[in-house]
Amino acid sequence: MNPATAASESGTRPPRRRLVGEPRGQHGRGDRGAGDAVRYRLEVRVGPADVGRRVVIRWRRPAAGGGDEIADVLGVLEAADRDAFTVRTAAGEAVVIPTGRALAGKSVPAPPRRGRPA
Repeated sequence: MNPATAASESGTRPPRRRLVGEPRGQHGRGDRGAGDAVRYRLEVRVGPADVGRRVVIRWRRPAAGGGDEIADVLGVLEAADRDAFTVRTAAGEAVVIPTGRALAGKSVPAPPRRGRPA
């Protein structure tokens, strides 16, 4: 059964989740115009001071069929300068990201510990 149809038949609306970046209290009103898109600011907040820390970097990498695709790299930042970032992934692969292709980046906390609780 289609959720939209089910909602109209039962007289109740299913809960709608608020979009990231959408102001609280604005969803579901229909007051957003066709040209009012939610915009996100991408910032690269990774630099030489973050070497040795765990980071995630979103970047435009060359696609197999030509053009670019968006990818995320998660790992330990091994080097950062004005030309490139080098990130060592958990699989041991060193990924070199030219700074001109980096869209966003930040340091992230260590992964949760696995095993028995203390």
